[in-house]
Amino acid sequence: MVMEVRLGDVVRLRKVHPCGGYEWEVVRLGADIGIRCRNCGRRVLLE
Repeated sequence: MVMEVRLGDVVRLRKVHPCGGYEWEVVRLGADIGIRCRNCGRRVLLE
């Protein structure tokens, strides 16, 4: 399954973040995808 995402999109992941948040904002696109937790602000890079 291929999902089309754009900068600023809000995505809901299956696993909960340790802070309790499910929603993430896309902050970087390219070879990697950068997302930021909308609950605590933590940034994660998906390869």
